[in-house]
Amino acid sequence: RWHTKGEYFVICNTDLFLATTLPYYFKQTKLDSFKRQLNAYGFKGQYPIYHHPFFRLGNPELLYEIKRAPSRRGSSTSASQTISTGSSSSSMTDLASSSYHMYNPRK
Repeated sequence: RWHTKGEYFVICNTDLFLATTLPYYFKQTKLDSFKRQLNAYGFKGQYPIYHHPFFRLGNPELLYEIKRAPSRRGSSTSASQTISTGSSSSSMTDLASSSYHMYNPRK
């Protein structure tokens, strides 16, 4: 769920998150894999609370600024890869949008 100011998110129910949210939006289904992906994209925090300056409630346009950190293995790919390539962008946008609506239902 989102913190009330929308600056960070909290995984409140790990079992529910692993069973429903994670497999719906991402390929990985293990919490450790998800945490590694968060770290790779520059999210800060410690389980169960994470934040990123460009992952804000109500600001999906900022998601395109999230960049993957360079690989430590010396990969020949570019120094940074944006999250907007492939399906990751839509997954993050969908996750942010659904999280918003889940915790801020229409009145």
